[in-house]
Amino acid sequence: MGHHQGRGTIGQLARGIIGSIGLAVAVSAQAQPEFSTIYEFPGGARGINPEAGVIFGPDGSLFGTTDSDGINYGGVVFQLLAQGAGHSWVEKILKRFPDLAQGGLPLGLVRASDGVLYGVTLDGGGGGGAGTVFRLTPPTPDSTNWRFATLYRFAGGYDGSSPSGSLLIDSTGVLSGTTILGGAGPGLDGYGTVFSLTPPQTAASPWTETILHVFTSSPDGATPDGTLTPRGALASVAVTTTGGAGICSDVGCGTVFRLVRTDAGWVESIIYQFQGGADGSVPVGKLMADGSGSLYGVTADGGLPGSNGEYETGTVFRLDPPSTRSAPWTKTILYEFQDDEDGTLPDGGLTRDVHGTLYGTTEFGGALFGGTVFTLTPAAPGQLWTKTILHNFGGGKGDGRNPTGPLKINAEGTIFGTTLWGGAADDGTVYRIKQ
Repeated sequence: MGHHQGRGTIGQLARGIIGSIGLAVAVSAQAQPEFSTIYEFPGGARGINPEAGVIFGPDGSLFGTTDSDGINYGGVVFQLLAQGAGHSWVEKILKRFPDLAQGGLPLGLVRASDGVLYGVTLDGGGGGGAGTVFRLTPPTPDSTNWRFATLYRFAGGYDGSSPSGSLLIDSTGVLSGTTILGGAGPGLDGYGTVFSLTPPQTAASPWTETILHVFTSSPDGATPDGTLTPRGALASVAVTTTGGAGICSDVGCGTVFRLVRTDAGWVESIIYQFQGGADGSVPVGKLMADGSGSLYGVTADGGLPGSNGEYETGTVFRLDPPSTRSAPWTKTILYEFQDDEDGTLPDGGLTRDVHGTLYGTTEFGGALFGGTVFTLTPAAPGQLWTKTILHNFGGGKGDGRNPTGPLKINAEGTIFGTTLWGGAADDGTVYRIKQ
């Protein structure tokens, strides 16, 4: 597989493939919180297009990836460290992908309790270039270099191809994730897989891959996107951007699925099948769960019709679990994006704080048409949710444009995220919003 042009996105990939419930939100205009761009990528060897967001490291540092490094187009893994009284941020390159043999287009990272970073590359890895899973181990006391290892190279065909999102780590060190293609046999793209990687018994042995589920498009979905959300020790939930029973250009409108471990193996079931139009289509990003078992997510398409009559602005939805096992989940649309100025293509998933407020981004639209950061605040049962735009991106020096990837919120309520473009070199930014 050749190099992909960023995510500009998995959500957009699904939009290219495919070409409810009443509105329950009031829009609120409030004073803007304190926004700042903490790092602007200068281009070239320092990395270009940080599309997958950032994760927290020790001492307030941030880890992330870029799609490209401007030299070999393999991307980099970076760390941002705050330095000095003014808290200027300095970038440290932890890993540069010098060629597609080691992988290309690194995406989301996850940090284990011992500080080890795990990630995936959408491309490369040798052979058919179907992507990789890699590990970065922190430096030893007598070294400053992180140690890189490729844990698995996807082969395509019956195996998965093009892993996306971040990995899930369980208490035993097993990694789980999704591939957007693969699973269909030699020479076929397939509809994607869910996989796990089990660590070896000895350091010299390889990790063991297990395919937990192979998607078939209809009725069980296709092109799984985003990180698996754990639901107890033996189950996970996630979305497929296409497939299912809905009719969206003959490929399905997407699903929410659940994977449960049983004595007979892993069993997949469909929680919800999107119908397109006002119901939404192309669900993307990681699902968020609350204490009652409800799931929150976004669709990149659907909702209110745009000026051209197409349902393309996107939605925020909630799925409530049934009271009995045989009953269906209940879906509620919490917000339908109104128009370009309100923001369009909410493809970064959602983040939820301890108060139940949802945070997300739209890649496009907003007052300056470079995307937005927004919140949805819950109210009393039966009352309207409140939407607030925290920032409108416009690009240029000091600002980014086209935010992608999930947001992260620290203990003080400060939000961190990335933009695919913008900054002085127009090669992407990392930003912060203090509330």
